Amino acid sequence: EYFPDSKVFVSFYGGTPGYKYPDNTKIQIFSNILDHKFGALYGCLEAIKLALTETSNGDYIIFSHDDVSIYNPQIIKDFLKENDADLIYRYPKREFPTYFLFDVFFLRVTPETRKLFSSLEPPTSFPPDQINHPSPEVWLGQQITSGIKVKPIPFEGQTWGKNLFGFYHEPGRGLYHDYLWNTFKTAHRELFELFMNRFNVSEDEIKRLYYEDFYPGYPQTPGGSAWTNELKALYIFLRITKPNHVLEIGNYRGDSTRHILLALKNNQKGKLTAVDILERLPAKIINQLFQRVIDDSVHFLETNLFKHKFDFIAQDGDHSYETVKKELQLLQQKNDSHFYIWAHDYFVKKSYVGVKRAWDEEAPNFKWVHAAITEESDCGCVLAEFEK
Repeated sequence: EYFPDSKVFVSFYGGTPGYKYPDNTKIQIFSNILDHKFGALYGCLEAIKLALTETSNGDYIIFSHDDVSIYNPQIIKDFLKENDADLIYRYPKREFPTYFLFDVFFLRVTPETRKLFSSLEPPTSFPPDQINHPSPEVWLGQQITSGIKVKPIPFEGQTWGKNLFGFYHEPGRGLYHDYLWNTFKTAHRELFELFMNRFNVSEDEIKRLYYEDFYPGYPQTPGGSAWTNELKALYIFLRITKPNHVLEIGNYRGDSTRHILLALKNNQKGKLTAVDILERLPAKIINQLFQRVIDDSVHFLETNLFKHKFDFIAQDGDHSYETVKKELQLLQQKNDSHFYIWAHDYFVKKSYVGVKRAWDEEAPNFKWVHAAITEESDCGCVLAEFEK
């Protein structure tokens, strides 16, 4: 996606058995290295030196190790520009290891960084870390303590990459995001055709929006919300329709709220009203600019619809038949606006979930309704349009 086919793989003892290298790649193998830590450092330095030959001053080298999937480089570029550092890397809050430079770091190409990294040669032994293990991270950290601007970032589990940069660490599945894209494209062929034909959006544009929605959601976040591709369908729908006022019914811990807020930000227009019976949103979301309402959804709709014109609804609150049907009826009767709607859990078959029954009964009142499901989830979602 982001790198040319002439990429170079640097491998220790030939790499993982059975790994299929892309066509037209060059492979450099270090077969005489004492152990994997030396191999990791050799590979790190060799990769950086190769990158330095291909870049210009002011460029950034994004170094990732151990199946880190990066799928929104612009977020990274913006962060690097804001922090004005030559090297940014993460370190743990715990006492060990001292450095995490091999996981992910970002290097700005300058005459100083060229000089420093071009001349580095790995040692034959490593200094110990704070629990007395030989550590290439400590050695590399010792080399970069002067001459360049360094910014260490505290490491808090997956949060470091996911929230700041739009990538995450999925061990053993470095192409996990591409895998999700392919399942989305395959399972939602009808949805693609709906977006392309009804809204005149190309498949390339849908894919661009899919990757632009950098917050990965499941399985990296706690349970209780929607799955990745369901939320990405919501994000793409919002980016295409560009609503002025979104009503989100049911927020729980904010997974869908994050996607909505990001879509509105990238649309450069629109506001959000988020309704739930309890306050369970994380502080980072609560501090965003949107209207927060703690209320029963039916009561809110009965008493507030005349005050607002919601042109996009995200429905994922109480899943009982009675509530879902009442919400749909109130939206049709009292919402003085044409609107689009994304509704979750249409395919759930549990006895207390009546989403499908309510939607099947109200669907004839909508201009069009599309139900979608993928192999990652048995929940599914509905996308629809209502016209007065």
